[in-house]
Amino acid sequence: MSSPGEVRNVKKAKRIQSASQLLDNDENVCCTEKGETPQRNRKTKTKAKKTILQALENNEDVYDNCIRDETKEITHDKPVFNQDDSEDYKPNMDDDSSDDEIYNDEDSGDNDSEVSDIGTDSEDEENEDSTASLCNDIQMIALDSLDDGGSKDYREEVMEKLHGYYPGWNDWDEENQEGKTYMIPRMFELKAREKGYEAEHQLFNLIANAGDHFKEPMFVFHGKAVTSRIIEGSQPSHYQNGEIDFFVIHKVYGLIFFESKTNRKKYENAKQQLKKNRDIVMNHIYKFLLHLRSDSESNSNNKIKSTIEDLVYRSYPQDGFIFVPDWENPPPHDLQGIFKKDLGDNFLQWWQEQIKDGKHLEMKKELFEDLVVCFYGMTHVRPLGSEINAVNRKMVMLTNGQYTTLYRVRPTERDHTVFIGGPAGSGKTFLIIQKVKEIARTYKKKKQKKILVLCFNKALREDICKQLGALTTLVDVKTIDALIQSEFPSVKNVTHLSPEEKKDKIQSMADDPKRTYQHIFVDEGQDLYGSWEEMICSMHEMGEGHYRWVFFDNNQNVQIQGSGISEEDEKESIPLNEVVRNTINIFDLCKKYYKTNNYLASGKVSVYHRITGLRVFFEHHGEADLKLNRHNNIVYIVNRLDKKTVMFSDICVLINTNQKDAKKLREDLQAKIPCVSCENRTTRYITVDTIRRFKGLDSKVVVLYDPPYKSEDCIQLLYTAMSRSCCLLHIVTTEEGCKAIQSERGYSYC
Repeated sequence: MSSPGEVRNVKKAKRIQSASQLLDNDENVCCTEKGETPQRNRKTKTKAKKTILQALENNEDVYDNCIRDETKEITHDKPVFNQDDSEDYKPNMDDDSSDDEIYNDEDSGDNDSEVSDIGTDSEDEENEDSTASLCNDIQMIALDSLDDGGSKDYREEVMEKLHGYYPGWNDWDEENQEGKTYMIPRMFELKAREKGYEAEHQLFNLIANAGDHFKEPMFVFHGKAVTSRIIEGSQPSHYQNGEIDFFVIHKVYGLIFFESKTNRKKYENAKQQLKKNRDIVMNHIYKFLLHLRSDSESNSNNKIKSTIEDLVYRSYPQDGFIFVPDWENPPPHDLQGIFKKDLGDNFLQWWQEQIKDGKHLEMKKELFEDLVVCFYGMTHVRPLGSEINAVNRKMVMLTNGQYTTLYRVRPTERDHTVFIGGPAGSGKTFLIIQKVKEIARTYKKKKQKKILVLCFNKALREDICKQLGALTTLVDVKTIDALIQSEFPSVKNVTHLSPEEKKDKIQSMADDPKRTYQHIFVDEGQDLYGSWEEMICSMHEMGEGHYRWVFFDNNQNVQIQGSGISEEDEKESIPLNEVVRNTINIFDLCKKYYKTNNYLASGKVSVYHRITGLRVFFEHHGEADLKLNRHNNIVYIVNRLDKKTVMFSDICVLINTNQKDAKKLREDLQAKIPCVSCENRTTRYITVDTIRRFKGLDSKVVVLYDPPYKSEDCIQLLYTAMSRSCCLLHIVTTEEGCKAIQSERGYSYC
């Protein structure tokens, strides 16, 4: 049962969420739904703003840590619009597929079933323990079918990644107890030249060498933070946090704990810390297995608890081992310490006596797998919010590249910008948002914004602001044009400036910035123009723990003014090689367009998951019909999707023209289909916009209408457009265009 305080927090979070959602909705829709006049509606919005501000002042974490847009239920109600003309219209297609066959994938067995609540999950009941919620499911971006809510089995997904990264990790041979040692993370990051870090680095190498020497089948986790909910009788539950220097899951010897200390005076304190950490781990494992095996009749609560107690408390007579490398004359019969005399080759003898020759309980294969899944998953699975213990939290699985970037790449040092490159859908924007959230919480009480997120597209800016939520009070999220406008208020409209005038303004900001930031993050850096790199260096306050990261993909350099990232910076960039957004079918169509100068990523870009998804659907028309019947063709496609109960908000129509033409198309469609531009995406409306303006965003269903295909110059536009889709990609073009896009080259010469 949840405590009264937790219930109040969840209710409060829902009120704040409702207020925030009200602000996001179109004003006229709000008036229609609430039956309010525009004046009354403005008062409602003002009250909503006050609710959000009050929540920020009282308890900011409540808003950010509880259920938000990812878990809210979306209604299927749509505004009434005239369908009389569209019902009788069928496009003049040269395609033999019937309506019933469209979007039904032969490889997906569940596509013919009735669809309900596309892309949303109804809110689950609160779990009794938040740790148990980690075992429920993983939230995937790529979707197998139109009725796929994105939830995948936690254990199955983590096991799949373990098999991919560590082949043979769970091979079980009782006679041959040898295997491989896996260090997680694989490399030790020496954060500073301090005795504490150097001692941990020394122990890291000793354990790794012993594992390789004895061929120990074990996973060694370093710097593992563990949180567990503790319930003591009738007392209110509370959370305990612990950080274990080294934690070993051994296939034969069970669980082994190591703590590193540089001062022998802290030796006794280290014993208490080991005991505390072991208790937290025991409770965490118990809750994890209790939930994981809840459907198994053979696993009662008492049996699981007894198994874990045996494993954690009776494997060794002591709570763990303490590494004190500078202690020359320790107590003569101390079996818990690792001292100066045990360093170097002597550590192998220590390992033999203390680990291999010790008394051990029998480890079962299933238990070993569950333990590795539990703690490896904690490393590579993160909630969409801030805390791993939030109830009913949707989880996302981090790729190795994402994990390394988010948790292992150090802040900017000296006058150096960290460049991070990756293909579309590799999670670049996601990493920015997660890192900004992590940093922003340290600035809660400061009024001045010290974090800048810079991008090119206004729509991308709106999307980032939406995901940051209340933290936008602490973060400046600006487009490059908005940044120029803020620095030069005398300029009435930056968009009216010529490209050269804009570049001059950026150079002035580089020479003499009026505003500085401690942390600067750039998304879609290849789109920026002028001396923007020099500008962000000038605006950056160098200091310990300050970040200056630039995310980019030169394959999406589709903005006319964009200068791209230099070949030298691209070669030295940190690569993200795994795509999480697109299904395998969509990725297979897009990957021929992707090229990179980074040798670490060249030829290694792949899909992170195993979601094949729906086939890419091609629909061909005559060139005249594509132009003359454009809005009728789009209405027909959207109505077919509507019959499949696909949410309007999950559909995006992209065209390869300009902003003015996109606005005209929306006006033509408005009488039959409610539609908005990419900056105003909301429920009950489809998005209709250009490829360039939608860059950086994604949608479950993308209808790519009349894309370019007749020259090599169209490669980046095609790649950008196709990679926006998470589930279904529907391409409408000529018969020649269908053949060209599906060809090995991906385009045709005229």
